[in-house]
Amino acid sequence: MVRRLTLSFLVLLALPAASAGAATFTVTNTLDSGAGSLRQAIVDSEAVPTTDAIVFDIPGPAPHVINVASAYPVISSDGKLTIDATTQPGYAGSPVVQIDGVATSNQSGLNVSGDGYVVRGLSITRFSAGLSTFNGVIVEGNWLGVRPDGVAAGNTARGIGVGGSGAQIGGTTAAARNVVSGNNVGIEVGTASGVTVQGNYVGLNPAGTAAMPNTLYGVYINGSQAGVVIGGSAAGAGNVISGNGSWGVVVAGAVAGTKVQGNRIGRPAVGFQQVSNMDGGLEVLQNGAIIGGTAAGEGNTISGNNGRGVVVGGSGTGNLIRGNLIRSNGTTTQLDLGNDGPTGNDAGDGDTGADGLQNFPTIGAATSTPGALTVPVTLSSKASRSYAIDLFSTDFCSPEANAEYYLGSVTITTDGSGTGTVTQTTTGTASIEAVGPTRIEEGGTYSYMFSNGDGPFADGIVATATDSVDGTSEMSPCFATDRTGLSTVHVATVDGTAHANVDYIPQVFDWQRNHSGVGGLPPSLQLPTIDDSVHQGDRTFTLTIAAVSGTTLGSPSSVQFTIVDNDPEPAAANATPTVVPPGVKPSPVLDGKPTTTIARLRAGLRASKLKRLTGTARDDRGVARVEVAIVRLGGGAKASAAKASCRQLGPKGTLVTLKPKKGRCAPTSWRRAKGTRSWALGLTHRLPAGRYAAYARAIDTGGQRGAVTRRAFTLK
Repeated sequence: MVRRLTLSFLVLLALPAASAGAATFTVTNTLDSGAGSLRQAIVDSEAVPTTDAIVFDIPGPAPHVINVASAYPVISSDGKLTIDATTQPGYAGSPVVQIDGVATSNQSGLNVSGDGYVVRGLSITRFSAGLSTFNGVIVEGNWLGVRPDGVAAGNTARGIGVGGSGAQIGGTTAAARNVVSGNNVGIEVGTASGVTVQGNYVGLNPAGTAAMPNTLYGVYINGSQAGVVIGGSAAGAGNVISGNGSWGVVVAGAVAGTKVQGNRIGRPAVGFQQVSNMDGGLEVLQNGAIIGGTAAGEGNTISGNNGRGVVVGGSGTGNLIRGNLIRSNGTTTQLDLGNDGPTGNDAGDGDTGADGLQNFPTIGAATSTPGALTVPVTLSSKASRSYAIDLFSTDFCSPEANAEYYLGSVTITTDGSGTGTVTQTTTGTASIEAVGPTRIEEGGTYSYMFSNGDGPFADGIVATATDSVDGTSEMSPCFATDRTGLSTVHVATVDGTAHANVDYIPQVFDWQRNHSGVGGLPPSLQLPTIDDSVHQGDRTFTLTIAAVSGTTLGSPSSVQFTIVDNDPEPAAANATPTVVPPGVKPSPVLDGKPTTTIARLRAGLRASKLKRLTGTARDDRGVARVEVAIVRLGGGAKASAAKASCRQLGPKGTLVTLKPKKGRCAPTSWRRAKGTRSWALGLTHRLPAGRYAAYARAIDTGGQRGAVTRRAFTLK
């Protein structure tokens, strides 16, 4: 169970309003005090009750560490103040200014009180509380407990403490995200109202990929509060709360209505790897909390935790736990009322305890057809009440009763004996998700899988029952479906700034699931990228799915992958002399665009002897890559195309049909050559005898594509 902490705040009296105006105070050094220091900027801004800004312009290389000797003044004047460390030269999305409190004793890094105050872009480390806020303070883009180099340097009590009304911690954009890790408690909400905590990484490293634990809880709600929202349904609103030493989230407030929605608890920001909260995902110790919801984006993903997924402890009742994906946590009871393991149903549902120990529904013989699943559900509970039945599917039935995919809800109204039955039909959807990071260095391999938890794809069904008075039940035992029919989805990669067969191996295929037990869900599919030795910058492409038959398209239906360039950026240079093979006349002009040549082939060359094409390229800014196409020409000695007789070298190294355009064979399939200033394209398959044209084009480091060079040749 949760260890209670005490959070106190200084309540400040408002000063009289003063004259209008605004001032900007600039921090120009890392001294603790004196002219140009952050402390002096705070003192000066407090002296004028206007809307002010503290900006940063500290010379020298980053990081800029301000070692704080004693507590800063409380920031609370009538005027509004923005402390914006993103103004420091060299800021590029993560803090470069750190305030460190190792020399202070039991002090907050910054203590800010007032509507409209903003703290942005700081690294705050080794205080008691990194940041204490009261009333409508906006906290965004900060690292609490993490140094600018990404190493943990935790605050000993909490990263952020929140009191008063209207505070906003984070936001829905990456720029607003706070990283709150390495502290004793991550974010603690005390006596407060109207608090929003959104889009933050809590207990993870700044990349959101691995644990950087807060010792106890990620988010701890403790006190009399109303209107507190952790996460939200909007895009980017959900927090990632993983890797913490105890619970991910503890809801222990004294007022009903706290919302925890749209968060990932126990997983990284992207992917399926475990980043466990060690005691469990979420613990509820109050009445009337709203955990998840049935509208789009409201459900939490609570998965991969060391203990239970969700626990309702103590005597809390009326907690609505709906639409959440609670799966693959460390115990057999994913949703536990009373923190004591599975609780069986009782006649008439007269027992008492956490959420009234609400009885769970039972599922009858679910049957499936292509595109639909029919589920009969029965509930025995209190007489003459209406209950919301949430249905979930799972990839396979197990004692854990995983709620892997939310199918929807249906209402059961019990009769005078307390029994009600309903039959629900759900339609199937197919979606896709990355397994692991979506950014990887070139040469690496992405993994992805299909989410097959829609009705027709499901191997099993589980359900919960929710009563607005008592709350939500534990999950029902899993019922295995009959899995009949066939569903098909079409998978394809789409170029962005990355190009198929140049930067990655494309995928285009139909994937089928036979619900009679043949085939099934692939545990993970692989999508390799291509390494090279040329700096091109990061590139992107997209993997998409489309429903073909037996299912409909769910969300997400696409994943964008980023190939991270691992080659050094070349220094700027002027034109470099080209090494020209014998018999080749290079282009004499450099007009700002890259140029290419193709080496001449020996007359009468036999097809069996041609192993590769070679050539050169040059540019005044440096060549990034060379692309080559080969076309087999139709019709006698001329280069014009015979009707429908053109063929070109395809992605797999063999000749494929090419439709002529305006009577000529214009290539559409380009392959990346090896090398740049001297390039080569190896041929993996023998070309048949005939007339050919080779085409080459170069792209410089600025992304500019040069003119196409063409050379005709004949193979015997």
